[in-house]
Amino acid sequence: MAAAPGAATIPGMRSWLQRSILRGLNRLCADTAARLGGSLGVLAWRLGVRRTVANQVIARTLALRGPARARVTRRAYATMGANFVELWTIGGPDGPERHVQRANPRWQAAIHRRHPALAYVGPHIGSWDMGACGIAGNAGRFLVYAKAQHNPVVDRLINIQRERLGCEVLFADHGDRAGAVTAFRAMRAGASLGLIADQRPGEHESVPALFLGQPAQCHQGPKFF
Repeated sequence: MAAAPGAATIPGMRSWLQRSILRGLNRLCADTAARLGGSLGVLAWRLGVRRTVANQVIARTLALRGPARARVTRRAYATMGANFVELWTIGGPDGPERHVQRANPRWQAAIHRRHPALAYVGPHIGSWDMGACGIAGNAGRFLVYAKAQHNPVVDRLINIQRERLGCEVLFADHGDRAGAVTAFRAMRAGASLGLIADQRPGEHESVPALFLGQPAQCHQGPKFF
């Protein structure tokens, strides 16, 4: 059966529109992008996007209720929105990588000279991409695990941005040993590895772990390390 006229062009038009918007964001200053993203994050919080889950996490891990919990959750949404929009300004006229400052660069360089292959494990909060930027300069070769986005166009463009920071992206796919083998071989050769340990995996690719004293599910890679 023949496809409806114009049906095949809709995904192409959507992909073109997405790329155009993201390229437009690249021309913004990092600070402007962060303010815009923060506002969008607060809007998502007010609309209740996954707010029940976020409230439960804050209550269980920080024992906060009422207005105190609302302030923390609102700030978390604002931070996530700011980080996401800011990501697209990397490599632009005033990307965030131009403003990264290391509190003690000599200490970090000395650690990498003494231990060339390091595994950095952190939580999925804050500007983790800029954290990786602060590491990549001394790490030489720096591999990072990331979970593939549902939108393949956005996923490819996100990883291009991360590569601009000096990061090589490994995908946390269930049952895929290629990424782990690549990571081990690279670390034996002196590369470092970055892991965000608390990203929630899919239903059939998770292993139990403890996070802030609470039972949680994570990918097998971060669990192993």
